[in-house]
Amino acid sequence: MNVPNVKNAAPPRRGASDEDGERMARKKKIVNNTPYPQHAIDAVARCLWPDIVAFFESEEGQKEFEAWKRQQDKENMEQENQLKAA
Repeated sequence: MNVPNVKNAAPPRRGASDEDGERMARKKKIVNNTPYPQHAIDAVARCLWPDIVAFFESEEGQKEFEAWKRQQDKENMEQENQLKAA
């Protein structure tokens, strides 16, 4: 059996692809500026994620998201008008 020696293998180049030509994603460095350990934050996020997704896929969630976007647009327009007036 021919097993490659991964100890001495060079790391993938930036923008490198795997055997199938798929781009390999670089893992983002997590910045945790809280007093809580990252594993605790990850555990809570894993618990909440399915409910968050379900809410935003629901009709009620879609309505609330649209209302939020309208509010953001309104606030951005007001801020732009204030900058123009100044």
